[in-house]
Amino acid sequence: MPGRRMRVILAVMLGVVAPVMAGIADAQEQTNKGEPFETLLHQGFAAHQKNDYATAIPLLRRAWQLQPKEYFANLLLGIDLLRSGQAEEAVRFLKEAARQRPREEFPQEYLGEANGTLQRYGEAASAYEKALEVAPESSQAKMSAVSYYLARFAEISGELRSTKGGLAAEYRLEAMSRPAEDATRKELLARAGSLDDAAETWSELAKTLILNGEIAEGEESLQNARKNTPDDLGVLEAEALLAARGVDWNLAEEKLNAIAARSPGILARMTEWWPGTLAPKDGVAVQGAAGVFLHCVKTVCKAEELRGELPRPTMEVKVTEAELFQEQRWENVVARRVPAANDAAGWAMRGIALGRLGDCKVGIPALERGLAEKSEATEARYLLSWCYAREAGQVAASLQKSQEDDAVEHLMRGDVLLRLQANSEGAVAEYQKAVKGRPKDPSAWERLAEAQLTAGKNDEARTSAEEALGIDPQRLPAMRVLAQAAMEERQYSEALPYLRELAKRNPKDATTRVELATACSQTGAYEEAYKILAPALEAGYPDEKGSLHYQLGTILRRMGRTEEAERAFAAAKELSNRFQRTSKQEKEGKEE
Repeated sequence: MPGRRMRVILAVMLGVVAPVMAGIADAQEQTNKGEPFETLLHQGFAAHQKNDYATAIPLLRRAWQLQPKEYFANLLLGIDLLRSGQAEEAVRFLKEAARQRPREEFPQEYLGEANGTLQRYGEAASAYEKALEVAPESSQAKMSAVSYYLARFAEISGELRSTKGGLAAEYRLEAMSRPAEDATRKELLARAGSLDDAAETWSELAKTLILNGEIAEGEESLQNARKNTPDDLGVLEAEALLAARGVDWNLAEEKLNAIAARSPGILARMTEWWPGTLAPKDGVAVQGAAGVFLHCVKTVCKAEELRGELPRPTMEVKVTEAELFQEQRWENVVARRVPAANDAAGWAMRGIALGRLGDCKVGIPALERGLAEKSEATEARYLLSWCYAREAGQVAASLQKSQEDDAVEHLMRGDVLLRLQANSEGAVAEYQKAVKGRPKDPSAWERLAEAQLTAGKNDEARTSAEEALGIDPQRLPAMRVLAQAAMEERQYSEALPYLRELAKRNPKDATTRVELATACSQTGAYEEAYKILAPALEAGYPDEKGSLHYQLGTILRRMGRTEEAERAFAAAKELSNRFQRTSKQEKEGKEE
């Protein structure tokens, strides 16, 4: 994309006057000077540039009424409605802008933001993907996509931690980001197994142990995996690995071929972790897909190369989609049908199948649309987290290579350091460079604030968050930073208004609601605190150490409900003791 064209696009995204005026001049060439449209668009843009949305929106509406198909009128009106908290109406105008200029990326980026604000995450993901598709060289499109992926990654992480099963999935996700030889990986998987007796957790632990040569321990974990779902694909993977370690190539062949018969894509993905040295010696014949797989790992081929060599699975036409899903025949699930818009169960099955096969670009929107299916919600969130992290990493890598915009590159680096590598100090340094290049960008300031807070620099975090809100009072991440900073310093009355607003904007955010309950209890609003905290704990909000149950007991005691308070204290003590026992066992196992 030519340099001038890129500057115009970035200017629109950032609200910078001169390049956008050049864009508006293109529209002026199509209208006669002195006509109302031209004047209204100029006046509306002038107010837009000052973030004066109350003035800009009426002017832009009048301009739009004169030329309802004009690109800039729709784009600017959509942006200003979005920035003033009217995301639902903004979508209409942003869609029209995208129709008028289908090869422009930033209407799609704002559509992504608007749909994300409305919690239509499937539509948001699709919009960001479309922006990347129409402008593959645009650093701004890449930055917007990475920002969304990582923000959603963090949001899903909070959602997972709000339930016992979700916390187990979060431990599993963190474990899988570490190499097999990392002792922390085993600890995290064991912790996940103590919370949720899922076959996948135990099979992953079994594979980790077997890869490290801890065969007896691996067999024990494999037995745990077999308890409920002996025919799980993860169990077959661990069994194949165990057989290969024992040089039982007949058994390894049987297990690998069984995997390929149900899902060739899963067998192909096994090349990502199966040791290249773990293959039969020359002269040892292994038949079928198993032989193709073992030859692939021996010659260090990639999963996509192997996928093309494996036979396609037999299409099972006489079984239902749910049966195919239960049998983990992932390719069959994907090929069966595209679900109807309101079919959450269908989207959940399709999304999980795509996620298991590693097709994240198509899988993310499907997984997002399937989250309404509660029975598969934890698994969908686990795969969404993995997919968002993967996509963010790939897009970020391509942006680093392009190096089109220094500020954008610093923002992207900061996001990766903060979200994926937990390096808050490094993120602070990158964001500081970004805000120097983008002093009027509220998203840069709020990112800096979050990194500073994570790094323990609360005063600096407050200043940066206030800077973001000064530019755009609607920035929820900046409000969250101010709330968290106040909570950490036990300034609960200061945190309350921010927590109330955050809870109001997203009532499903259990973590924020629990924090609100804490702030209420610390400021004497015991009734409100009880009405928030008690239902959260009853619904399964995780409390590994028992601290929340102890807090509930304190609230009940202050309300004069002594018997209920004692029961809460007893539950808190039991949870605390259980946590200490588990931690002690893990420590003893590590020392051994």
